[in-house]
Parts: sequence; C-alpha cells; structure tokens
Amino acid sequence: MIALRSVSLRSRATGAPVLDQITLELAAGEVAVVTGPSGSGKTALTRLVYAAARPDSGQVLVFDRDLARLRASSLSLLRRRVAVVPQEMALLERESAVANAAAPLAVAAVPRREAHARAAVALARFGLAELGALPVSRLSSGQRRRVCLARAAVAEPSLLVADDPTAHLDADGRLAFVDLATEISGRGGAALVASSDPALVAAAIRLNWRVVDLSAPRTAPGAAGEPPEAGEEIPNVVPFPLGARAGAHGGRP
Repeated sequence: MIALRSVSLRSRATGAPVLDQITLELAAGEVAVVTGPSGSGKTALTRLVYAAARPDSGQVLVFDRDLARLRASSLSLLRRRVAVVPQEMALLERESAVANAAAPLAVAAVPRREAHARAAVALARFGLAELGALPVSRLSSGQRRRVCLARAAVAEPSLLVADDPTAHLDADGRLAFVDLATEISGRGGAALVASSDPALVAAAIRLNWRVVDLSAPRTAPGAAGEPPEAGEEIPNVVPFPLGARAGAHGGRP
C-alpha cells in the first residue's frame, strides 16, 4: 500500500538532510510505527506519504501510484482513501467537534445529516459523545486529539497516516488509537504512525507491528540489516532492516 524507494529529503530552510535513502514498504494488513528523536525525519516521512511534501530524490508510491506523477484531480481522489492525523491537528477552531469529525464526509459529498450522524458515532467511540456540539476551541488538548481520531475513523479509510497521534492522550486514549489502527489493518488496510511515545512503541512491539527507528543505523558492519551484537541492542526496536516485512500483528496491548 505504501512504498518509499531510496527517498531523500533536505530541509528547505537549511539544506541539511532530513531523510537519506529511506526504503520502506508497508503492505495491506500491516501497521508500522516510525520512531526516533526530534529532528530525525518522522514528520517529514508522514508528509511525503500524503503528498504534503515531495522528496528531492526517490519514489513515493501509495496504492501503487507514484505520487509525483499524479495530477491534482487524481491526487485528490487518492487522498479520500487516506485518513491523516497531523501533529498540529489542523482543526477548524470555530466549528463544532461534530462538524470537524464530519469533514472527510463533507469532502466526499455525503449529505450533511448523514455525515453528522456518522461523526457523532465516531466521537462517541472516542469518549466525546456529550461534546459534539461544542466548538473545538473550547475543548482540552486531549479532547481535541480525540476529535482528530474521530475524524480519521469516520470515513473508514484504507490507509491511516498519523503523526504523534497519542500526544496529550491518557492511557484510554492511547488504547483507542491502537484499536483504530488495528481495525484499519484488520480489514485489509494499513497504518503508518510516527511517534516518540514510549508506551505506544512498547504496545507496537507487543502487537508485532513494525517498528522503524530513524535514529538507528540502517546497516550493521558486515551485512545490511544485521542486528547489533549482544549488549549493543537498540531499545524498543524490532531488529530488521527498513525494507523488511513483519509478521501478522496480534490483539490489543
């Protein structure tokens, strides 16, 4: 569903490399969590996948389509199959929680009454059943993040792309996000998640999701993808190269 092939990207501000020759494939039914310290390229990688940025070199394919070759109309149609949870949340501050959650359905020309009914169900799923009528500007950071998750869930996407989705969330909110990613992958979709949340990374490992650490070396001495020697393990990292495939994932954390 996603393929990044030898992708490199430099900072537009400084010219410094942000991503260097990254190769990553994500198939239907898979979830990958990309982790690493601030500045390691997690956000940049997610932005490439939903075409908010373009690489300086390499290819980004989504649903077997090369994003660089798509016309604006084709890209717009492709994006309807992708749910994005951006780090900055990107909510409509003056609109209600239900209107924000219904936004993907409005883009798909779903009638307003139906869209709001479905959005209300999605909000209830994330613990906001009583807050749908409130403008999001009156909600707490954690509640606003839950609105983002409801917005991602409402259109039943084929692909979830989430950047730091558990920021400001408590344990129940984190579990709700894990359930969303599990649901999407379980019905044949996929999820790409950028996160530095240790609890989410630990949950990903327990679920046998892919974990990619952008701060870790992508080759070890002697052989590409060779795991580190005993005593040199990288914490919270599943030891396989970026292009490898993980096995089937399991249930809840």
